[in-house]
Amino acid sequence: DAANLHGTKEIGGNFSRIIWNFPCVPGESSKDADAQLCEIETNKDLLRRFFSSSTHPGILCNGGEVHISHKAKPPFLHWGIEECATEGSRDRLHLEGRVVFDRSCFPGYETRKVATGQGSFPTWDALTYCWSLRGKNTTGTSAKERFAPATFQGPNELPNMVSIGSLPLTSSLATA
Repeated sequence: DAANLHGTKEIGGNFSRIIWNFPCVPGESSKDADAQLCEIETNKDLLRRFFSSSTHPGILCNGGEVHISHKAKPPFLHWGIEECATEGSRDRLHLEGRVVFDRSCFPGYETRKVATGQGSFPTWDALTYCWSLRGKNTTGTSAKERFAPATFQGPNELPNMVSIGSLPLTSSLATA
């Protein structure tokens, strides 16, 4: 349960990164609908609970990061992912910035519609948001330093939809 990482014994803790690509609740309006317009508030609540759980003591190690990849166009941009992170983490996370999502960084990864578990969706218009725990970066490098400077957007910059090559990410939900 992504909103209860701290309560899931199998997850453990002290992760360097927690990564969640394209979070979304199933739509209730029909069996074939993903939660886009009708479930915006439900998705925002899910994100707030995820950010709260991921910043629970013992989940992230010092310098730990939270990455969320999501589409950056309507209706998804109305979810207010950055605001959900601030609210859910009770301001314990600092937005390092955003990079264009590159599916090739996740070998074998395929997107699936949440309502049916079948059918993929395009990711050319997606971003990966990268946060770090405030005051906990002891690794000596920031997300901005690890990503190519030409492709990294700071929190106040508009997204630049240019391919980024490869990111230093893994395909699992959380990595130790």
